[in-house]
Amino acid sequence: MPKIDYIDTLQACLCVMVIVALGYLFGGLKVFGITEAFSMRRTIYLICLPGLLFREIALHKLNLHDWQPFLNGLLTQATIHIVYVLISFIGPFKEKLKTFLSFLYSTSYINIIFFGYPIVQVLYGNDYVYIPAMHNLVQLFFCIPIHTVLSLYITKDPPPDEHDGHHEEDVLEEGIQRENDGPIHPVEPNQSANTTSQQDEATTTQDQVEQVTTNEDSDESVEEPYYDSDSSQTQNDDHKKKKKSCFTPRQWAIFWSIVTPSNICSILGIIWSATGWTMPVFLHDFVYDIEKATMAAGLFTCGIFMWEHPFFGCNAWKLTLALFVHFIIIPLISMFWGWVCKVDETTGTINVLLHAMPVALVGYAMSLQTGQAMKIASFSFFWSILLSLPLTMLWVLVFNKLDIFSIFSN
Repeated sequence: MPKIDYIDTLQACLCVMVIVALGYLFGGLKVFGITEAFSMRRTIYLICLPGLLFREIALHKLNLHDWQPFLNGLLTQATIHIVYVLISFIGPFKEKLKTFLSFLYSTSYINIIFFGYPIVQVLYGNDYVYIPAMHNLVQLFFCIPIHTVLSLYITKDPPPDEHDGHHEEDVLEEGIQRENDGPIHPVEPNQSANTTSQQDEATTTQDQVEQVTTNEDSDESVEEPYYDSDSSQTQNDDHKKKKKSCFTPRQWAIFWSIVTPSNICSILGIIWSATGWTMPVFLHDFVYDIEKATMAAGLFTCGIFMWEHPFFGCNAWKLTLALFVHFIIIPLISMFWGWVCKVDETTGTINVLLHAMPVALVGYAMSLQTGQAMKIASFSFFWSILLSLPLTMLWVLVFNKLDIFSIFSN
């Protein structure tokens, strides 16, 4: 296999980090804040990312070669989960399920699209950018729904009755807004739940005071408001219909973790791929233009969230262990399955590099569902981005010097 060019790798990583740095800078200058970051990410997850997944899947055939990256990602995640189950439930941990989820949220969610896609595109060209999309399907179809079920199992508070299915962004936005008016910051276990209850009590007390003041200042001769009987009856009927929902809030949360725009468009892409139809030029170009916005906007929002995050505040040993597992152990597991499945050298190398990308923010978002706001998941997201450039260069050095897949093939 040809050597990976160090200069191209460095340039690609620097371009990615510059966009993240711009987000960090504009976050510091208060040009963009948490609210704007959520708006951008919501657009990404509702429009841009679904379009990217549809196009990359639809343009490739339903055969083993093109779907090898998906199989590699699935086997890698399955291995990680099995290892974490053994460690969590055999080890001397009091809350074994929470320990298991903490391991997963801080290491297994990978920012494959935002960071991996542009690097693969620079190093290998557009013919291989479908591989990040295939790996991302594993997180969308398996990890998020399964972890949602586990999170809802251990949390005491039921999820909201209404859920619009906007991926993990709804959970992230609601959870962060509970934490001191918005800025993303890690908290101790159960702190988010206590903060919520204190805010609710304060809001209730304030409403009661305002109600008393209003009653004292109001004139007794004030005319009572007029309510339209038809409108009132309609509202009552709607309220009754809502109560008669056949699904509980927890069931709705699980449903919306599966039925997302990204998953729907991925399935449509699979169907299109199975038909073998040629994609019309206008559809191809339109979706490709949307696809281009995914990485830049996503990286920019990562920078904004990093501005709202502290540098220190987490146990250094736990963080170091989580980062070691994420950047070293998980890519090695991917490499092992690439050797077992006998993938070609280029695909195997890309699989490993993608598993060495930074931790995704979705891990912290998923931890918010448990009411824990796990510190390790938040700090893994922050520090993995800062360390991504040198560690990516380290993996490139390993591949160039050892020529690993050639050794395995022999």
